[in-house]
Amino acid sequence: MPDMNDAESPHPVDVDGAQASPGGVVARNERALTEDQALERDAMLTHKAAYNLGREYHDQGKLSEAEELYDRALVGYEKERGADNLDTLRVVYDLGWVYHDQGKLSEAEELYDRARAGFETKWGVNNVLTFTTVRRLGEVYYTQDKLVEAGKMFERALVGYEKKFGADDLMTLALVYDLGQVYYARGELVEAGKMFERALVGYEKEPGADDLVTLGVAYNLGQVYYFRGKLAEAGRMFERALVGYEKERGADDLEALAVARDLGQVYHDQ
Repeated sequence: MPDMNDAESPHPVDVDGAQASPGGVVARNERALTEDQALERDAMLTHKAAYNLGREYHDQGKLSEAEELYDRALVGYEKERGADNLDTLRVVYDLGWVYHDQGKLSEAEELYDRARAGFETKWGVNNVLTFTTVRRLGEVYYTQDKLVEAGKMFERALVGYEKKFGADDLMTLALVYDLGQVYYARGELVEAGKMFERALVGYEKEPGADDLVTLGVAYNLGQVYYFRGKLAEAGRMFERALVGYEKERGADDLEALAVARDLGQVYHDQ
């Protein structure tokens, strides 16, 4: 009986020892390939379903459930599409976001940084998702008191937001304010003042001068003026914030009381 690898064998020998025609082998392999492709499609549908359900849970504030599903989806996406695939990177970003919302800052930092690097490679630094990820990474750094790193991320993200949305867009102004907070925490009062002033002008247009967000910016700008020795300007900001807080929240509100205390200190120092 000829060996299955014998050069004189006219056809390949099937696994059960019977001779198989080339057409039969091809057909069987094609069926196997089709079945494998179907299984792969089914697997990706499962991973995508896990990811989409994770997003639903995330939107509902069910963070533990969202984390579990994102984590499961990430393993699947990495296996099926690769670690650097854009769909995989989106899952990485959202899992980082869930960690961020849960206060798991080290884990969030790691995933945001991975997503940022991937988005930069695929789309460049000026893509919306790239600089949004940069901003979120800055938020994580700020919360961890990594102020130098936070400043770099916010400055970089600000360029992208200004270019994409414009200088007066509310998302841009929020980032301007956040950058001012970083400068303030670093003791860079001149730079902080510039950011707060710019944010204040923008917020006065929208959402308006009496909005609580605007009042908060005015109060923080007053603090910058105070520590720079500009007592008259500080007093004006504190007075404005106090009137607004009392109107919106009442005289006994904690924030109103804090502003009243600081305004009293200004009067004392003058």
